[in-house]
Amino acid sequence: MITLSTSNKDKFEYPNELKDITLKKYLDFLSLIEPTKPQVLKDIDVILQQIDEVKKESKEYKEKVAELEVKLDSITDLVKSQHIYPYYAMVVSYFSGLTEEYILGKDGGEGMQVKALEWLYNTVIKIFNNLPEVEYDHIIERGDEVWYLPTQYMKDSTVIEFAETAQFIAQMQSMEAGNWFAMPKVMCVLVRKKGEQYHERLLKREKDFLEWNMLDVWRVCFFLLKQIEKSQISSLISTNSLRLTKLKQELESLQSDSDGISPLSN
Repeated sequence: MITLSTSNKDKFEYPNELKDITLKKYLDFLSLIEPTKPQVLKDIDVILQQIDEVKKESKEYKEKVAELEVKLDSITDLVKSQHIYPYYAMVVSYFSGLTEEYILGKDGGEGMQVKALEWLYNTVIKIFNNLPEVEYDHIIERGDEVWYLPTQYMKDSTVIEFAETAQFIAQMQSMEAGNWFAMPKVMCVLVRKKGEQYHERLLKREKDFLEWNMLDVWRVCFFLLKQIEKSQISSLISTNSLRLTKLKQELESLQSDSDGISPLSN
């Protein structure tokens, strides 16, 4: 957290890193605050996503950048004051504890400076849009606690673990599309203490995992996504190997048949 001061010299803390925000805080933000985002900002998000999906310096990339510039230039001061800045104030209020009334100057004061409001909003949004590089490790240390992640899915698993893992993979695939709400339940199933076996009581840990900071949650997510990726690559290699073996057998069979054909046949 960073400590900042208002124009009235009041101190407040504000998140500056992923570890400054709990999973619960982030999920509440996604469910309570983000859905109120004005359409003009949603439109910009769509264009930014499209820019990320195309190759830099390509014709499509340049067209999307130009489209973004036109969109930004079209935003009037009235739209900013009536839609964008009130939303910014809601986000900053949520993460800082400052009231929206103070930020917008509706409490009798002059309100927060526009540059300060924009900086605070962009600071917290960048945290979620720029997930850091983390260590690929199945061990997560949190204070005095050590937690373990499975290094091989479904190996020596029970039927219920198999079912839970299959469900987990589906949830993780949806997480790639932004469904972070699945993460607490995923962690209940797959994040365990050393030697701990699966039991339904593990599902009661959901509230505990909600209090994990987002950096540790991201470390779990990053590791598990990499495990799925490795599993899919191994599966692809295995499948291709079987196909090559079968193709080789078919070619050998054709060669054998060819060798046995009489020169008088036909």
